[in-house]
Amino acid sequence: MTALGPRLVHVRSAPGRRWAPRRSWAVTRSDEAFAAADPDIRQTDDGGVIVGLGPLTTVVDAAGRLSVSSGDATLMADSEVCAERGGLRWTFDMPDGRRFFGFGERTGPLDKRGRRYSCWTTDEWRSQDDDTDALYIAIPFYLGLDEDGHAHGVFLDSTFRSTFDITDTRGRRASMWAASPALDWYVIDGPDPADVVARFTELVGAASLPPRWALGYHQARWSYETEAEVREIADGLRGNAIPADAVHLDIHHMDGYRAFTWDHQRFPDPAGLARSLATAGLRTTVVVDAPVAIDDGAGDSVYQEGRRLAAYVRTSDAPDAPEVVGHLWGGLSVYPDHLRPEIRDWWGSLYRRQLDLGMAGFERHERTGDARPTDG
Repeated sequence: MTALGPRLVHVRSAPGRRWAPRRSWAVTRSDEAFAAADPDIRQTDDGGVIVGLGPLTTVVDAAGRLSVSSGDATLMADSEVCAERGGLRWTFDMPDGRRFFGFGERTGPLDKRGRRYSCWTTDEWRSQDDDTDALYIAIPFYLGLDEDGHAHGVFLDSTFRSTFDITDTRGRRASMWAASPALDWYVIDGPDPADVVARFTELVGAASLPPRWALGYHQARWSYETEAEVREIADGLRGNAIPADAVHLDIHHMDGYRAFTWDHQRFPDPAGLARSLATAGLRTTVVVDAPVAIDDGAGDSVYQEGRRLAAYVRTSDAPDAPEVVGHLWGGLSVYPDHLRPEIRDWWGSLYRRQLDLGMAGFERHERTGDARPTDG
């Protein structure tokens, strides 16, 4: 347990104190990156520990149960960890009246109390109703808001499959579980919701401020199949005085559904199309799929470039390990290894092809294909 500031506590739990090396794919700041804190640390008569810093007081009793409070507000009480189903579960009190917001992209009511959510990104195309669990964006973070207006946040720093269970409204116990050998999480005090969000983004980073047009109405569907159809859509938007800032091109603009390519039969003049739409006050954006379709074409294809760079995820670290192969729109596909900086740089350079044609933005489609079931 580390007090990183007067309103931020970092908690790690691992059986036998077997700590994994720091590998935060969420890009959280390291504990050392925070200004040095000088908490008040006391040991209780029964072997517990009390850590105080600013308004936050964190208590770990002799049995390992943890509680966090901010002044008179209790953020987390009587919490404990146990091994369960190949992972670890952290259970804690859920007071009456506490509302829960967040968890990423979700259907259903804004207040998630009484629900159970998985954090495992899923291409759920079959059903997206109020009871749908996981969708494209799963963020293991929630904002808790008590009846008196005091807010706090909890962020589980894990890319393992995880769940948040806030269904036990009668027993008033909530829990978070991850299929990992350790739990690594943060408690963020407000007291206001905006304060929680500000401290959360300070921890994990904030998105760049988008251009103003990106916040407007984007006309999109699956899918406009020809350049002529896109021009007709744009003329209809302007002819009927429908406010719009962009028209989005889905997979049919590509040659064989291969990333960063154009089907010049369907879209003979991409640059001319972008110029025409720009004249009408519309930006043109395109989809970019995460997988790369395998092809035996010219050596300048994206797939062949990646092969020369050994850019794709493999089934193991062995030099001769085969590439991980899935199936998407373009057929059998492989996956760039974005954990490697040089591969991120290469992939990023490919966007220049579209920018030079006048494309103004991109939808990064994270569908992983059928290497696994619909979730991945």
